[in-house]
Amino acid sequence: MITGNTSISRGGAALAMYNTTAENNIHLAIINTTVYKNGTDSQSNGGAFFFDSARTGSTLDLVNCTITGNFTGGNAGHGAAFRFFSNGSDDTSCKNLIKRISNTIIESNIAAQHPNQGSDISNRFLAVNGEDLFINNSCIGFILNNNGTYVPDAQSTNKIGYQLQGLSGLSVKKDSFITVQNSIPLDFDSDVLEYGNAQYLKNFDVNTDQLGNARNFLNNKCAVGAVEVAADPVFEGVSRNYTHLIMYGQSLSTGHESHVTLSATNVPGNYMIGSQIWINYGNSDLKTVNPLVGKPSKNVADIIECPLLGAANHIQLKGLHESILATSAGTSGKPIEDLSKESQVSTLYNDYLNTLKSAYNMARRSNSTITCPALFWLQGEWNYQGYGNGLTAGSTPTFDKNQYKSLLITLKNNMQSDLKAIYGQAEAPTFFTYQVGVQYSKGRELTIGMAQLEASNEYSDIVCAGPVYPMTDVGGHLDANGYRWYGEMLGKVYYKTKILGENFKPLQPVELSRDNANQKKVIIKFFVPKMPLVLDEKTLAKVTDYGFELY
Repeated sequence: MITGNTSISRGGAALAMYNTTAENNIHLAIINTTVYKNGTDSQSNGGAFFFDSARTGSTLDLVNCTITGNFTGGNAGHGAAFRFFSNGSDDTSCKNLIKRISNTIIESNIAAQHPNQGSDISNRFLAVNGEDLFINNSCIGFILNNNGTYVPDAQSTNKIGYQLQGLSGLSVKKDSFITVQNSIPLDFDSDVLEYGNAQYLKNFDVNTDQLGNARNFLNNKCAVGAVEVAADPVFEGVSRNYTHLIMYGQSLSTGHESHVTLSATNVPGNYMIGSQIWINYGNSDLKTVNPLVGKPSKNVADIIECPLLGAANHIQLKGLHESILATSAGTSGKPIEDLSKESQVSTLYNDYLNTLKSAYNMARRSNSTITCPALFWLQGEWNYQGYGNGLTAGSTPTFDKNQYKSLLITLKNNMQSDLKAIYGQAEAPTFFTYQVGVQYSKGRELTIGMAQLEASNEYSDIVCAGPVYPMTDVGGHLDANGYRWYGEMLGKVYYKTKILGENFKPLQPVELSRDNANQKKVIIKFFVPKMPLVLDEKTLAKVTDYGFELY
């Protein structure tokens, strides 16, 4: 750890290298190092690190370092953390220095003349990605490049350009941790705890952090910065025992085209993460919990009445749980492939993972418990229509019953496994599905709807709550009343299966035969959840023929 050094001359309070143009090249590696509150009072040269010149072939490697809170007396161009200087000669310019920055945090370093602007790295020349500058899996607040703003590569694996905001999530108790352990850990809910690429440490045969803790190399990942182990949570807010209900899928899972909200009043005991029930669609506050209310999503005006609102409110009004947390993570207009973890063209599954991580961290922060008994899956329309992507680039979504069912089982297993790992719960949540509505169904075999029904009949942890065709709609999507209504149907099925412990199967045919005495007479026996089977004549006019076609 390097801290508290102040330079009053040319800068480089932590490290200054001048006239490095001798015959020998310089190869410098800084690993697992915290650099805090170093700087220079000089208004002409760099702050914590100052490199004056370099011979061709020289290298600088920064691996898993935390460099923050350093300062320069000059402006942002003087580099409160790093200044790479150039004296104008090609054979002595710092452009000759190969700069490799990996798994490193460089943020909130301040220039006295521009105190509201970050001053993390200043290149006096034009550093070029992949030529003399290599940045990987790092968080860097602000970089000046030849007095212009640095532009990352399109395929950058970094978080760059966020000025003074502590985007990495370093603990706000920096001075306290420096006093105790000479380092600054990440907060327990930082999203860069698994952002680092372990290979950069392995290249130097290093597998620990600054404090000697073993690095977590699971899936070849590690924490960014000098410290692997996060700070313990500081408890705040109200402690509760949360029951988390999560909905995933496409447009009917989000409440697309509902136009109005019917669930604008909070049912006491029901909550949501941030400002809306959706984890996506503009929800920018994932660290707070608020009373659950229906409202338009922040960036799609007609996504309003999510069916999970009706489900959560119905379940709460039956007095089943003390505190319910409801979250929608779906995205409108997507086939199952785009929503799958295995997709090579979509990252939408991360919305589900963000739901889990945000809820778990929120619970930890408030010293609460959280369990998830149910996942609700409402999707299939786009697979009928053939819109969107397959799992790989250039492929198309499946219309085949067995392939869709296989993707559904894999998705279920992934969602259950990831939830159990993050929440630490032993029991997998029940997977509730529906059947795609008639407006989107096509083909004689109704492949997607049959895949959903067959999966629920074949797997004990899948429950099909039935189709959506009875609900009021606007021509494909449901209207607000239809979404609320179907949500309440999900709540009823949840009550029957999860609370009463009973089995539930939707109305479905179980036997088909022909009358031997009358070959034109077909007999269909149905499984009926509650006898007798009644055909609606109160809201729909009676017709001569009902229900099916023979081919």
